[in-house]
Amino acid sequence: MRDTTDVIIVGAGLAGLVAAAELADAGKRVLIVDQEPEQNLGGQAFWSFGGLFLVDTQNSVA
Repeated sequence: MRDTTDVIIVGAGLAGLVAAAELADAGKRVLIVDQEPEQNLGGQAFWSFGGLFLVDTQNSVA
């Protein structure tokens, strides 16, 4: 028996993951492909949510 999918999402960033979740909730079979390894799941969301810093403050990260 062949594996099938309804939707292929390119990119496991925040938008791709949300789209995959919505499609899966709708009963679709979803395949996500990304160039990054599994440890980097979420793409640039890390920098948007977890890597914010203010220049010239004690919270700055070089």
